[in-house]
Amino acid sequence: MSALSSSTKKSRRAATRGRGGPRWLRVRVTDMSSGKSRVNVNLPLSLLEAGLKIAGHFAEDIETDDIMNAIYDAIEEDMIGKIIDVVDGEDGEHVEIFIG
Repeated sequence: MSALSSSTKKSRRAATRGRGGPRWLRVRVTDMSSGKSRVNVNLPLSLLEAGLKIAGHFAEDIETDDIMNAIYDAIEEDMIGKIIDVVDGEDGEHVEIFIG
């Protein structure tokens, strides 16, 4: 999860625009060495802020401002698909965030 705080490793992909607005935020963290899923969270967008507050208690060292801005921008623009794709070589994690 420390990959989320690294702005040098973060890349945003262009997502497509959806109809009727996105409904879910999906976060997937994969162990790069084994290919196994470490985290797989599907959160209704209506609960996004509550979910992030809860997550903040468990990962206080993660700076979420840039990530949240990217997510809110994508929601405002009715985008769907992968909006954040982060590879953290130090921790061996691949983090993907989708809206759909």
